[in-house]
Amino acid sequence: DYDKEQHTNDYYYQANSHHREYEESIMKEFRQWIEESRVSQLDSSTQDLIASLRKKVAKARWKRAMTVMRFTQASSRRFSDNDDNDVDFTDDGTKNPNKEQMVH
Repeated sequence: DYDKEQHTNDYYYQANSHHREYEESIMKEFRQWIEESRVSQLDSSTQDLIASLRKKVAKARWKRAMTVMRFTQASSRRFSDNDDNDVDFTDDGTKNPNKEQMVH
């Protein structure tokens, strides 16, 4: 009786094992099929739109960078223009040599 039950259990185990192997192979084939059948989901008009938006963003960033650069240059010019004041901020008390050369 035990041998018959054990044989039946072995049979079910083997059947389940084969079933799992079959399912795994089917899933593996399915995943492979999905990977192989993937195509770009963007049509050419969508790709053109994305390229156009990227150009616009790049142009806006460039303009912003130029604005910051101009602002920085203008600020540094204003700061250097204030060098003409009589206040001397140098630590050693020496005068600015550029000030001496300026014609007033």
